[in-house]
Amino acid sequence: MSFLNSAPMLTSVGLLILLLLDTVCGLNHSSIEDILDRLFVQNKYNSHLRPSANMDKELSDKTTFVSIGFYVQSLGSISEVNMEYTLDVYFRQSWNDPRLQFNDTDKHINTGPNYVSKLWIPDLYFMNSKKETFHTVTAPNALLRIFPNGDVFYSQRLSLVVDCNMHLQYFPMDEQTCDLKTMTYGYVSKDLTLKWMTEDSLTINEKNQLPEFQVMKTDTADCTQTFITGNYSCLKAIFHISRRIEVYLVQTYLPSVLIVVLSWVNFWIDHRATPARVSLGLLCVLTMTTQSTGVQAKLPRVSYIKAMDVWLYVCLVFVFGALLEYALVNVQSRKQEDNSKKKYQVQNGNSVNKENGGVETVIVDMNLPKLSCSEQWLSAERVDSASRVLFPSAFAIFNLIYWLHYQLPQS
Repeated sequence: MSFLNSAPMLTSVGLLILLLLDTVCGLNHSSIEDILDRLFVQNKYNSHLRPSANMDKELSDKTTFVSIGFYVQSLGSISEVNMEYTLDVYFRQSWNDPRLQFNDTDKHINTGPNYVSKLWIPDLYFMNSKKETFHTVTAPNALLRIFPNGDVFYSQRLSLVVDCNMHLQYFPMDEQTCDLKTMTYGYVSKDLTLKWMTEDSLTINEKNQLPEFQVMKTDTADCTQTFITGNYSCLKAIFHISRRIEVYLVQTYLPSVLIVVLSWVNFWIDHRATPARVSLGLLCVLTMTTQSTGVQAKLPRVSYIKAMDVWLYVCLVFVFGALLEYALVNVQSRKQEDNSKKKYQVQNGNSVNKENGGVETVIVDMNLPKLSCSEQWLSAERVDSASRVLFPSAFAIFNLIYWLHYQLPQS
């Protein structure tokens, strides 16, 4: 019975606790609203003026420092034809605005993206960007924090298509340096200066794996420039990337080697089998030409020679040389046949004179054509035998020079 009598009292205490908790939460909630109302409405915050611009004369010329940083979520779609690459980044900015100081709490205030339009935001842009996209699904991807000392932290997710001037002399064993330049548009360096954040100013998602490239390292540098309207602060993030050659070894180098080796089969086919040797030679030449055209279609038209061009053109020369070798063999074979026919005709056409008592005297024609030393050395069989050694040896020497020249400078 005592428990039943005390039940109403417990219920009243519980309700009182709930009311107190609701009151405390309501006070905290209303205090945040009061802080924001005081900062933006009562203090008549002007988002068109940078921090310290409307202060007293002593502080009116104070430079606003904006710290920036990038977290690269993904880097990919590197296009040699368009000389560009894509970035999916979290762009972070931080600065101090004395007009936003408050002492009601020691914790920062998280506001929604709607408050971005009420704040002064640095007018930064990406100098070498071709296209920018701000993500808005399912809500605008932006984060805004205001700290009691007036510090503002602003982060947003962006997708960028950035210009990258590539040098393809060593393609596909090349290393490229692509950068992302961030600059102020309307404020000169005396009014607004950019600097890198002290920690994690430029980081890349380690799980990001490019199919054709690998990121070797990243750097940061200053790119402040002077224009006719003044000196503007600029910072650039630098990405050092190296191309993976494995895919080209499988798709280009190995097939071209096989085509060149296939053209050497001609040297073991009988030189009298004209249709077989001509067909094989033409097939190798056409295949090599088609492969070269397919590779060139995926690359920009540049005024210099690339490493891939050297390889494909030399392979084409070797294949075409194997076809010309049969032309030489065919000419020498015909000369040998003509000489054999003339020799046979002369031997069977000798004149016989009966003189000096009926003794037969054989008169041999001394104008029988003879092969010179060079023609004997260039006989069809000798040319084929020499080609079996010279062509593979020359191709091996070319490979040694090629890989040493294009690989050693990159190491």
